[in-house]
Amino acid sequence: MAAPVQSEQQPPISPPQGFAAGSAPGVQLRDPAPTPIPAGQALPLPSGPRPISVITVPSWARSPQPEFPAIAAANGVGRGRVTLRCSVAHSGAVSACTILEETPVGQGFGESAISATELARLQIQHPDLLAPDAKLQLTVRFELAD
Repeated sequence: MAAPVQSEQQPPISPPQGFAAGSAPGVQLRDPAPTPIPAGQALPLPSGPRPISVITVPSWARSPQPEFPAIAAANGVGRGRVTLRCSVAHSGAVSACTILEETPVGQGFGESAISATELARLQIQHPDLLAPDAKLQLTVRFELAD
């Protein structure tokens, strides 16, 4: 029979400065106390809102109206999905779309999504907040009606 294992009592470890005691294991909480600003030095302020570079929740003036690809219907494919990335002009015009993902491939979903999206127009609420190289990223879903 083995002798019982005795453990040595270790003194409690205090958390490093700036971390809270009693936080969950693996979680370190920073001390919320602000860092003082030296006298005579101004706090840097943001220069204004950042320009929008990628639109992921579009507001449409004229939404895309993609047609279900005839080749997919002829092949018995009832659903498809395409993710596009397109350029956006300050006017809301959409152009230069590229396919990021297409499922299933080779059934015409990508071409249909690009054609419809490039005919659509975004409603740009604040053109001054749109970055010059702004992009639109969206997913177009296709489902053949029964």
